[in-house]
Amino acid sequence: MTEMGGFIFKLKLTDVDQLELLDKRGYLTVCLSTAKEGKIYLRRPEGIREWFAAIQVSEREMLRRHGVVYIKKIAFLVAVAVDSSYGCS
Repeated sequence: MTEMGGFIFKLKLTDVDQLELLDKRGYLTVCLSTAKEGKIYLRRPEGIREWFAAIQVSEREMLRRHGVVYIKKIAFLVAVAVDSSYGCS
């Protein structure tokens, strides 16, 4: 158990494909998109901008340390998405 209580599930930062700060129904919401879990929304009445900023900083640090591997992964995912969109009518 942590200070925050129990976890519903754990998510590796390397699994996050996209990070967004959205306005959903008048509430700021952090959206984490992953291939495995889909979209995960994080919302709370206060401090959500700090959560978003902390995740961004962690993501940048991860890319700084392991950038080449993850940039190649992202480039591959973008290439696959673009390639598959050409087949749509």
